[in-house]
Amino acid sequence: YMKFALKGSLFHLPFNSSLSVRGSYTLLENKIPLLNSIQTSTSGVDTPSKTSPTYAQQALTLSSDTFKGDVSYITGQMMLTSNPFDKIDTNIFYRFHDKKNDSSKITFSATGDTTLHTSEYLSFENHSAGTDVGYQLPMKSKAKLGYDFNYVEREDRHDIGDTTDHTLFAEAKNDFFDMVNFKLRYHYMDRTGHFKKGGDSTIERYMRRFDAADKNQHMIKASVDVNPIENFEIGLDYVHKENNYNTTRIGLLSDNRDGGFVD
Repeated sequence: YMKFALKGSLFHLPFNSSLSVRGSYTLLENKIPLLNSIQTSTSGVDTPSKTSPTYAQQALTLSSDTFKGDVSYITGQMMLTSNPFDKIDTNIFYRFHDKKNDSSKITFSATGDTTLHTSEYLSFENHSAGTDVGYQLPMKSKAKLGYDFNYVEREDRHDIGDTTDHTLFAEAKNDFFDMVNFKLRYHYMDRTGHFKKGGDSTIERYMRRFDAADKNQHMIKASVDVNPIENFEIGLDYVHKENNYNTTRIGLLSDNRDGGFVD
């Protein structure tokens, strides 16, 4: 394991602005010996008698007896913060996250099975950018409006290779009370993906895996931070999400999610 990181900042820029930049490179490597056999059931499974199963060792033919892990990450971020007017502040950001999985591909087959199986790994490239504008209100309150853009490109994925998210959000925050702070946030997100017709599977032309499927999302998040005594703070969060997978015909079409957090 090794990691290199750097960061820097510029201050006193026009419009009371400051620019911060950071980046990192991380590499993880390992070697793991692989088993050349698996345990399989030979009787007692899916039988009317429901007898206890017996097992036998089944040999595996491996392309390599050692797995060599090689995963690297490159990250970068740039943020410009400005305060052009007395009650107005702005943020503009760009983030980059690249994951490369160059681990050894292991191909294997079991004795008596002519099908070759190959290990699958996740690699992706993520670009995100956005901006927001905040306005100071009376009674130590603040309102914020913003827009976020997010693009993810996934390697070696047969169904949805890349997705694009557009998110609009509004946020209100109040710090009037010394011991209690309130924050309310709403966002609307629209996601579209490049669907590759699901490979050779006919049914996958109508299905979408929900982690990358096209969807519209409404989200509301309410937060309360309580600081009753010095050096002691409690955070309470409630999140409600409504997802509509608008291009999916079979499978998960929509869902509502509620969550609560305490820290």
